[in-house]
Amino acid sequence: MRLNSLYVNVDDMARALSFYRQFFQAEPTQNEGRYSIFEAGGVDFGLYNARFDGEVTQIGNNCIPNFEARDVDAEHRRIARFAPLIDPQVSQVEDYRYFQCRDTEGNILEVYQMARRY
Repeated sequence: MRLNSLYVNVDDMARALSFYRQFFQAEPTQNEGRYSIFEAGGVDFGLYNARFDGEVTQIGNNCIPNFEARDVDAEHRRIARFAPLIDPQVSQVEDYRYFQCRDTEGNILEVYQMARRY
């Protein structure tokens, strides 16, 4: 089994697209009023506008997408310019270095790097 895609619910598609263009440093591969997709390391990361279909859903913090970075410190500095950080520092638990931020819709995103073992 392989993860093909993951999507988060958004309340304001234009606002969410602006955020994720900065986050991924890329344009979406698909962009419709109902659903937009960014390619994220071989997985489609989708933004779903449930209101488009008349659905009522809870927006924000439904899951925590986890993104691996080559340099978590560089990503921390870059993302802190446009996203609220949950903790202002990069945290470390054993060999796992990470930080969390929120997107414009209230979803928590986690960016991590495995620390080198010596």
